[in-house]
Amino acid sequence: MTITAPRIIAPDRPQLLDWIGSTRESEGLHFSDGATGWDFWSYPRLAALARTVADALVADGVHPGDRVSVVARAGAPLIGSIFGVMLAGATPNAL
Repeated sequence: MTITAPRIIAPDRPQLLDWIGSTRESEGLHFSDGATGWDFWSYPRLAALARTVADALVADGVHPGDRVSVVARAGAPLIGSIFGVMLAGATPNAL
C-alpha cells in the first residue's frame, strides 16, 4: 500500500501536512550536520522519507489513531519519521 496523501488531518490544523505535496526542489529545511555546516533537505526529498516511513508503519500494522514513539537524533530522519507517523494516521510521540 502506497500512501500519497494524509488519511487524517487535525481539523484545527488543515495545513499541517500541505507541504507533503510540494514539488519545489528549491524549498525545504536546513538541518545542522553537527560538524561543518548545514544539510539542505528539499520538501520533496523530506516528503519521500515521510511516505517511506508511513508505508512501513502501515505494512507493520499501524492503524489510524495508534500512537507511535519515534527515537532519532535531531535532523531530517526525526522530522521525516514524525511526519511519516502522521501520514499513516497515527500520533507521533518523539522521545
